[in-house]
Formats: sequence, C-alpha cells, structure tokens
Amino acid sequence: TSTLSNKNVELNDEATKDPLTGLFNRRFMNQSLEEKVNRLYEEGRIFGLIICDIDNFKKVNDTFGHQQGDLVLKAFGKILRECTTEKDLVGRIGGDEFMILLTDVKSKEEVERLADTIVERTHQILASELQYHFSCSIGIAMRDPEWGLTFDRLLSNADRALYKTKSNGKDGKSFFTKSLLEDDKFKSILIMDPMRVSRSLLVSCLENRFRVYEVNTGAEALDFLDTRKTKVDTIILNTEFLDGDMQTLLNRMKKDDLERKKTCFFVKSVHQDITFDTKGLNVEYILKPFDPQEVLRRVEHVVLGN
Repeated sequence: TSTLSNKNVELNDEATKDPLTGLFNRRFMNQSLEEKVNRLYEEGRIFGLIICDIDNFKKVNDTFGHQQGDLVLKAFGKILRECTTEKDLVGRIGGDEFMILLTDVKSKEEVERLADTIVERTHQILASELQYHFSCSIGIAMRDPEWGLTFDRLLSNADRALYKTKSNGKDGKSFFTKSLLEDDKFKSILIMDPMRVSRSLLVSCLENRFRVYEVNTGAEALDFLDTRKTKVDTIILNTEFLDGDMQTLLNRMKKDDLERKKTCFFVKSVHQDITFDTKGLNVEYILKPFDPQEVLRRVEHVVLGN
C-alpha cells in the first residue's frame, strides 16, 4: 500500500510540477489559477498576482550554454519557493517566466517587501563559477475588497506592470495602477519559432519596446491564447516550422479583434510559398536572413503606427 501511495505521489508530481525547478508547471497554473482567484474574490480577500522573469536570460543561454541556464532557473525557483508560503501558488509558466498568486496578504506594503526581497536575492545568484550580474523584473496586480476585477483583467494588469518595469530599465518591480490602462505603448507580440537562435534575435530587438511572448509550436500558441488573457497585438511565425495547428491559429487571430485586422508576420526564405488562408489578416513578410533592427522598425510601424 505504501509503495502504491508513493507511486501515486510521483505521478501527481509529474503531472503538476516543473521537473527543473520543482514549482508548479504551466498546465497546473492554467487549470488552478482562475478557480483559486474566483474563490478569493468571493471570500473578499486581499491578494496579489506577481509575474516575474529573469532579465536578459537569453544572453546567459547563448553565452554560457543551457546547462548553466538551467542552474540559474533552479536557483531562481528556489528563491521564489523560499520567499513564499505553502498557501501561495508558485509556478514556472514559460522559459524564464514565473507567476505567484499570493493568497493571503494584509497589505500592499507586505507584497512590496516580498518583491524587493526577490529582486535583491536574484542579484546574489551564482551559477557554478559563472560571473554574471543577475536581475529580475516584476509586475504586480493587487486586488482588494473595494475593487472588483475579473481574473482576465487581473492577469492583464500584472502584465502591464511587468512591461512598465522593463520600460523603466528592468531590475525592479512595478505595481499596476489605473493610469497604465491609458498607456498606448503597452503592446504584446507572440513569437512562434522553435529555432532558439532566430527566436533570440527577434526577442532581443523587440523586448525593450514590446511585451514579447514565446512559443515553439502552433499548439503551444493556441494554448497560450486560451489560457493567457493578455491581448496579442501581432504574431510572428517562422514558416520553416509551420504545423497542423497553424490554420487554426490564424483563424483564431482573425477572431480576436473584429474591429480591426490583426497583422501576422511570416519569417520566410525568398523562395518559400505560404499556402495558408490569411483572408481577414494583414500579412507582412520578413525574409531570411533578416536584420533585427529592420524588423523592429517594421513592427513599430505596424503596431505603434510609427
């Protein structure tokens, strides 16, 4: 019986935990977060949602290798685990992106102290003999009994706060305020590209101007759109790896904003033909090999009207 019980625990951990950090995985967070938030709303509790990631993490992977990068992610996960309680939900929801639902807080000041501790302890990360200054960016959305919010809005607000931190130079925290809803600069881009090198190039040139999300496949992109409530303004697809979910993804982009056509950027070679139905979308092409600064200029023109 004991052996069977242990086996069940192991299977449950495999289904709910991220194997690298030991935190909850994206699937579990997606399934549990909204239900948990709704219950906290009903109870009239004060709580906070934190989204954070490691600044310039791709440079660590590209310069020192993924093995060192994994050590950094483990160390950051340990920091988050030690800074929170068993009542909180702490998960890794992307490559270097993490989310914390603080379920029982007394004040904004308490959350502020927690965020400052996470930022300070991130500076102390040392992966093996790697000499590198680590920092993180944090976005926080608070809920109190006087201000009712949907879960979708809470998540979007935390995203906006994270974008504010990055716009201010990273390495710190920002709380969501209502003034951020009027910030037209908050635009988000979803990049679908399983090739690490080309994806890193795209991210590096866009991340200081936009909130950038990354996925490897069409299925991951659809899952992201279903579970992450932040509006995606533009999607960039590497056509070398278009898969069976791609047409469904394009159709989804058409429906997301009926007031205006969404723009989809296809990264392709000169001789590559695109055979998908793109009616109802604005289509732009980025030819390989591409100049990252030219990509930034074109994306800014389309998304920001610059």
